[in-house]
Amino acid sequence: MRIGMLVAIADSSRGDVEPYVALAKALQARGHHPRLICEDTFEPFARSHGVDCFPVGGLEPPDDSVRGIQALRMLRQWAGEHVKRQMAAVAEAFQDVDALTASESVFSFIVGYEMAEILKVPFLATLLTPVAMTGAFPNPTLGMFWTESPFLNRATYRLAARTVRSLTFGPVNEARKALLALTPRGHSERDFLGALYGGGLPVLYGYSPSFLLKPPDWSADAHVTGYWFLDQSIEPPPSDLEGFLEDGEPPVCIALGRGIEFGIKHLGADRFWSLILQGLDESGRRGVIITSGYPPPSRESARGQVFLVKAVPHRWLFPRVSAVVHHAGAGTTGAALRAGIPSVPVPAAWDQLFWARQLERTGAGTSPMPIKKLDALKLAALIDRATGDPGIARRVKEISARIQAEKGPAEAARLVEHYLSAG
Repeated sequence: MRIGMLVAIADSSRGDVEPYVALAKALQARGHHPRLICEDTFEPFARSHGVDCFPVGGLEPPDDSVRGIQALRMLRQWAGEHVKRQMAAVAEAFQDVDALTASESVFSFIVGYEMAEILKVPFLATLLTPVAMTGAFPNPTLGMFWTESPFLNRATYRLAARTVRSLTFGPVNEARKALLALTPRGHSERDFLGALYGGGLPVLYGYSPSFLLKPPDWSADAHVTGYWFLDQSIEPPPSDLEGFLEDGEPPVCIALGRGIEFGIKHLGADRFWSLILQGLDESGRRGVIITSGYPPPSRESARGQVFLVKAVPHRWLFPRVSAVVHHAGAGTTGAALRAGIPSVPVPAAWDQLFWARQLERTGAGTSPMPIKKLDALKLAALIDRATGDPGIARRVKEISARIQAEKGPAEAARLVEHYLSAG
């Protein structure tokens, strides 16, 4: 089966793409022929794993310093352009596919569902965060509203659906008319989001039920398969990093990923790095800082107790550290859990606060500290708790053992085959 996989083409990170490369490889192992649409930055990465890829130029997000009506106008314009780009890419890249899947990344599932209908092929949502309505927890993009009230949690899904409809309905119709010469949809036909958020469509979720259980009010066609980890050969790390790790107690890893960008924008680079380094210093711990390509602190300010590295595989590094301070992105959260290492979540945006709170709720991490409220003394206290609380250590190792026994990509590939073959 030729399977088109729409992933992420706007402001995406490796964490948005890597799980789908893992899923594509699992589909190949079952004899299928997947093809990804992803941001052009990640084309070499996908192809290095033998996965066919159609690259699309990235679209920068709107300026997050703008507020009020102007910010809403910019968001609508950006969302509209993104939807039209995705539809054009699918129309070009997936003309010969037998089925289509899509992620949740910036309305990809809307485009995937729409284009599957136009191409007359079956569609399946393959997501990294839970979007079907439940009373157990809120919509992940509204994680700040997490309550114990099932009614209020369900309300966040209605709000999310209304917001997504308002941002995508017009652009989808414009693209139908301009790109595909099709008639616009009427408002009564906007049933996809209601079915998806309401649990009326099959959907696969690439995270672990050992970390976030499938809610009892979800349908039988919602599947939590386990994380879609890409297990690959690991390049040897820098020899000086290996020497640093061996030259003392296990350090704390600072792996804030895209959160670094948010921190630098909000606090300024000097203050942001000063707070991180002071927090490490106050905790009395050595540190490994993954800079992810962002401007790092100076070597002088980092001193000998901190090792700076642009990138290093989480699967290699995390088991060698005492705790991970991270932005609570879905991928990094999963990597820390699999390694059995306590987390200090410092969320920045999107679904990160949701995963950060789940780390606290499960006992696998400390309470979250949003990156806009970064404080050196509080960071030091959180590091002390993460590295010294036996309850956190025990709980995260329990979750880790179950995650390591899961076969997420293989199970997801089996279900993709089941649903798309039946469709």
